[in-house]
Amino acid sequence: MAKAVLKTSGILRFEGLPTERISATEILIVSALSDAARERLLRQRELFENKITGRVKKPAEVSGIEGISPMDAMQLEASLAGLPEQFPPIRVEDVDLGNNRQQRYQSSSALFKEYQYLFASIKWNNIERGLAFIANKITADNQALVVGVNGLDDETFQQAEITLSWLKAVQQHYNSYVDLAQAYVDAKNRFLQAQAVASTPAEPTDWDAYVAMYANALIMDTSEHLLGAAFTETDGSFEVEGHGIVIVRVELGLASVYFVLDSDKEERVHIEQLQQTS
Repeated sequence: MAKAVLKTSGILRFEGLPTERISATEILIVSALSDAARERLLRQRELFENKITGRVKKPAEVSGIEGISPMDAMQLEASLAGLPEQFPPIRVEDVDLGNNRQQRYQSSSALFKEYQYLFASIKWNNIERGLAFIANKITADNQALVVGVNGLDDETFQQAEITLSWLKAVQQHYNSYVDLAQAYVDAKNRFLQAQAVASTPAEPTDWDAYVAMYANALIMDTSEHLLGAAFTETDGSFEVEGHGIVIVRVELGLASVYFVLDSDKEERVHIEQLQQTS
């Protein structure tokens, strides 16, 4: 007794496809799809939808600082923007001169303006040079004040002492910038390591390039477990051997788009009067 031949038949209908560009339509019946095959088929289907609807994929987030990730850039920019608010103000002190007398002194306003300008000039492209210059200036100004206090009159001495105290606060402020500079270096290293890991060529994000790259893979994906294949008639009707997953291959010029019909998610292609017989 001859073995019964399993067949799938129906009438194929399209919804919103550029039918004027369709040169042929083939029905493929496969018994199974590997995870990798299904992923490729669904990916090309997604990109095809983007193509015919004009949908544009959201571009990759651009970093505000060259050479580091967008997330690190956002955090570093926020930290840098907040540091000027922490710049130590001019120090003012009331000094007891004895005999119930007090005199108000303040740190150097000239140095305040100089350092405020220098720190405000720090950018990512000059942070190393800028901090090196500020470090040398702090050292030089400290030494000049320490040497200069000898032999000064009391008022000038008191102002120098207060300025030295203020410079200690400037040193602490400088240290905050040093910490930020190290965080910047760490972020650049992380970015370089991530780029090394992701050094393989980027996968195409448009349908034409994707199907050109994976044309052979898509053919293998749909033929590995193939049970039967047949082209549709002009009215969309078809009959093909096999019961299984239905895949519709639509030729658009030199390329083909694939539709996997094993769920209700596909809206562009559907089958009327679907029958599976033996």
